[in-house]
This record gives sequence, structure tokens and C-alpha cells, in this order.
Amino acid sequence: YLRLEQPAAEACYRRLQRHAASNPAWGELPSLDTIMRRLEEELPAAQIVLRREGVEAAERLGPKIERDRSGMYAMQAVNADGHVFDVAVRFPDGSVGRPVILGWQDMYSGKLLAYRIGKTETSDLVRLSYCDMVRRYGVPEDAYLDNGRAFASKKNTGGMPTRYRYKVKPEDPQGVITRMGTIVHWVTPYRGQAKPIERAWRDIAGDVSKRPEFEGAYMGNSPGAKPENYGSRAVAWDDFLRVVADGVAEFNARQGRRSTACNGRSLDATFTESYGASTIKKASAEQLTMMLLASDMVKVCGRTANVTLAGNRYWSEALTEHMGKRIELRFDPDALRAGVHAFAPDGRYIGEVPCIAAIGYQSSDQLRDARKAQAAWIKAHKALRKAEQARETAHQIGEMPPIAEPEPPSAGVVKLHIP
Repeated sequence: YLRLEQPAAEACYRRLQRHAASNPAWGELPSLDTIMRRLEEELPAAQIVLRREGVEAAERLGPKIERDRSGMYAMQAVNADGHVFDVAVRFPDGSVGRPVILGWQDMYSGKLLAYRIGKTETSDLVRLSYCDMVRRYGVPEDAYLDNGRAFASKKNTGGMPTRYRYKVKPEDPQGVITRMGTIVHWVTPYRGQAKPIERAWRDIAGDVSKRPEFEGAYMGNSPGAKPENYGSRAVAWDDFLRVVADGVAEFNARQGRRSTACNGRSLDATFTESYGASTIKKASAEQLTMMLLASDMVKVCGRTANVTLAGNRYWSEALTEHMGKRIELRFDPDALRAGVHAFAPDGRYIGEVPCIAAIGYQSSDQLRDARKAQAAWIKAHKALRKAEQARETAHQIGEMPPIAEPEPPSAGVVKLHIP
């Protein structure tokens, strides 16, 4: 009976009766009620729950862990997580599926600060939603995340020694979150105490997924919870975004919150009051631009000092200092010909690298301009070489110490010379 499969007591008792029939020495069996009563008297209730329902069920019987966030302030710490909506939605590409929302929540007030919606939980969804939060409210000091593949991606948290995912290499670039100075704390998944946003998603998704606008598109949160009109329609993408935005706004503006920090107010009011009295770190326009760009690691050619990305060649004189080394490129995927931004693995900015377009055989004007640019670059370096050589020669001549004439040595024995 005390097994994780949770067999019925009656089934266990019938098997016991079969064994007793082949063992007359056992005597008469007590009734099932007597056996169960004795079991409950001799074993603690927590032991029965642990052996039949597992560790998680037993933990619910133990001392509760309550996390007090009243001593914090707005934007001191945030937490993030994703959630799959139980709604059939038609994506812009025409496919139908259940979209994923990934958001960031302020730990002090509970306000949902920013979110992005996509087909799946990806590293880009994490990066873009984090950028939305930083652009609107500032850079948080701490972030509590689970080390899923999207959050632990090198593009987001690269440079942190304790991601516990992927192989950490010395040449790994700094991720977006790491570069902004936010300290990441990895937490246990599916723990509401560590990530309050999980509770927020259940609240928001439970209300939004069953809104009248989604009638016929609600799919249920389990195979046994599908409504009778399951699969009768799919919500348009724009309509879904509009309803979710309204649901998030209602969640933040709802009055009567019972947390210690809110004390009956809304999440919006609690956050606004603390935000106005707190010191907030803000990102510069250049930092925000870099955060919104995609990134990739490439190796600079050891002979020509150019890099290749998506079939395009890029060159800058600054890359000559990094030949044969790996660097990070940040770029707009929709404007690759506009150039890329190069960074060293430690986050140091190298410079903007323009795209070098290939020249057709019949494009004489382009070829002439390219040769002029190449000749000007070589001419400038030849002039620099000449100046450096002249300076070094003058320095060496001026600093050259004279060689002193040595004194004539003394002979050991002097002999008179007679012609």
C-alpha cells in the first residue's frame, strides 16, 4: 500500500487474502478497516504521504517558506519566466499554435514590467523583453531566473561562471544581461517562492485565456479539460496581442492587493511610489541600440583582416589588430549591408565595420573607386612607415654612445730592441 503507484487499499487487501490462504499459520486476518486504522496509528501522516505521494507532497506538510519582499524597493530585483497560453492563435506566417509569453516582474511590487510574445521561448525573446524593461524603467540590480536554454544562452548571460549550461570558454562574449551589470541568481524551476511571476502567469493566463474574445479558441490546460467547442476557431494574431495587453494592464491596475508592500493598493501604485524614491540605473542610447541588435561570434581572417557574416564581407582597419582572433559582431538582421558593430570578447568596443560589396567585372566606376581607396590606405601607411623609420633612425643616432679608445696594454717582459 505504501508505494508511489498509490494502489487502492482494497486491492492490497485482496492480495493479502490470497497469501493468507496459502499460509494457514497466519491465522485469521483482521478486517481492512482494522489494518488501515493500525497503519495510521503506527506511522506518522507525513510518512504515509511521503511514501505514497512523493517528496513534493510531503514538503507541503512541513514548515512553509515565506519570502518577505517588503524591505526591497522598485527595480532592485526582478524575476522572469515564460508561459504557454492555452489558446489557439493564428501566427503571422499562417500557422496555428499556442503562443508563449515571456515577461519580467518587479520583485518588490509584483508589477509586470515588460513582456514579449512569440511562437516559442527563445533567447531572442529573453533579450528583447529585457531590453524593453531597461528602456522603459532602467537596469535592475538583480535578476532571478531558471537556467533554461533561453535564459542561460551565451547571448544573454554569457560571461557568468555559474550558468551550468553549455561549455564555458575563455573567449565567450559577455551576454546582454551580464554586460548591463545585472547580477543573475539561478533558482529552482516551478517554485513560486523563488519566482513570483509563476503565480502571476497563472492569474493572467487564467483570466485572459477564457475571455469572451477567445470563445472557441480555448484549448484547456490538459487533455481532460478541453471544452466542447475545442478547436472551433483560431484567434487572429493582432486580436490576441490586444487582449493580452489589456489583461496585463488590468493585472497591474487591480486594486485590493494583499501583499505587505501593496497594503490594499494596486501594483502600479506601489511600484510608482517606490520608483520615485529610488536610485535607478539608466542605460544610454548607445547601450540600448547595441542590446536590440542580434549578435554572433566570428573569427577575423588571419591574412586579410576581414570577417564574413551571412555571405557578406566586412572590413575595417581596426580589425587588423585582431587577425586570427574571435570577436563578437552585433548587427541588424534586416540591414546587413549597413555594416556591423565589432566587440572584443571582454565587451570592449572595437568599432563599426562597413560591408565590402563585391564588384562586378563591368563596373568600371566602382572598381576605380575601390582601387583609389585601396591606394590611399596603402599610401597613408607608407607615409606613417617613413615617418616612424625617420624618427627611430634619428633617435638611434642621437642616443648611440661612442666607443672609447682602449689604453695600450702593458707587456709582461720588456726586451731591448737592437737592430
